[in-house]
Amino acid sequence: MVLLFGVIAFAGALSIYAIIVRSQLAPGSTRLLVSILFGGSLLEVLTLSFISPASTADVLLALVISWSLALAFTIANTAIEMDSPTQSLVIFLHDHRPNGVTEEMLDAFIIDRPFRDSRLRGLIADGLVERRGDWLVCRSGTQVLLYILNGYRRIILRNETTG
Repeated sequence: MVLLFGVIAFAGALSIYAIIVRSQLAPGSTRLLVSILFGGSLLEVLTLSFISPASTADVLLALVISWSLALAFTIANTAIEMDSPTQSLVIFLHDHRPNGVTEEMLDAFIIDRPFRDSRLRGLIADGLVERRGDWLVCRSGTQVLLYILNGYRRIILRNETTG
């Protein structure tokens, strides 16, 4: 039952985000997504625990499950909503199957897509990065997310600069 509560809470919160963004009630952003996934999951787990009484340990476990899914989705969502170089490259290669692409085609593809600029615009729009004159600066609110991501990268032995 606990697993089900956690999954239902996550799915419900994700559905709320999708409805808000698709209805154009608010533009999609990482801040909105995080608020809805984590806050909505909490409210949904608590609501489900009142409908079907559960112990405190079960409620906390359901919340951990829901928040784990929320964190994983938040991390993946940057590649889904933004212009992800990897995702765009895979789609480009898929569109040219079964023959593939030449080096020249690949070079032209990369030149045509200013991934850096689109990613920076997205980070600025989400309030994770800000411009201070000629400088780009990470805002303090991004530190927690960066610590989590970097900690995970260390656990799986990823190099911090090259992936």
